[in-house]
Amino acid sequence: MMSKKIVILPVFNEEVTVVDVLNRLLLQVDTFIIVDDGSTDSSKQRIIEWKTHQNSPNIHFFSLKRNSGKGRVFWNCFCFIKHLLETNQIAPEDLIITIDADGQHKPENITPIVNYLEEKNFELVITKRDFFAYPFYKKLGNKLLSTWASIIGRFDFNDIESGFRVFQAKVLKCILPYYTGYRYSCEQEFGIIAARLKIKMDNDYPVAVDTYVPGARFRDAFWIVLMGIIAFGRVQFKLVNKRFDWEMEEVE
Repeated sequence: MMSKKIVILPVFNEEVTVVDVLNRLLLQVDTFIIVDDGSTDSSKQRIIEWKTHQNSPNIHFFSLKRNSGKGRVFWNCFCFIKHLLETNQIAPEDLIITIDADGQHKPENITPIVNYLEEKNFELVITKRDFFAYPFYKKLGNKLLSTWASIIGRFDFNDIESGFRVFQAKVLKCILPYYTGYRYSCEQEFGIIAARLKIKMDNDYPVAVDTYVPGARFRDAFWIVLMGIIAFGRVQFKLVNKRFDWEMEEVE
């Protein structure tokens, strides 16, 4: 039986690109978990119109009342996926895909990445961006963050901040107890926790990124590094979350 492919798509003020990304994802995935993170533009309405047109029970659209940051969006989605696992609505071997709604990642790469994960028997694949369109300071910042994560995670990260990932749903049962999801810390936290728990993973799969979309700022790097340290400490000392509630509301 083939694994389901479930995409998590965080959205914040992506009215220009979101519908195109959703349409391209239709050919790649089976189930959508879309979260509007308090957008102030027309993103939410465009997603509602797109979802209505598709008329599919496999499209879950949630909304947060105010902008909480990508990390918190993932916390909500991971808790929801945990619920789906526990109620047998999805299987442990089903695949979760995280991708951005800004169009910098190509949904068409999902199938070859999935094939790579399955052929190599990985549980998690973090893609490695080519950074062709990125300014020098972003390349340098990513290199420093990846090196830092490699040291404390004891895993050779090439692009720890890449948000384009594929992993088995069962991985969340291991990672979620230690994950906090503070602002932009999500990729760093997730990767370091996975490394410390010895999840079978890879950060070598190359993907082209043709468009640079500004994201985390320099001051956010402080919090990313700090949350990486906290992630390390939580795993090291077995400091686990007790509750797994989500605050997002489903949009009909």
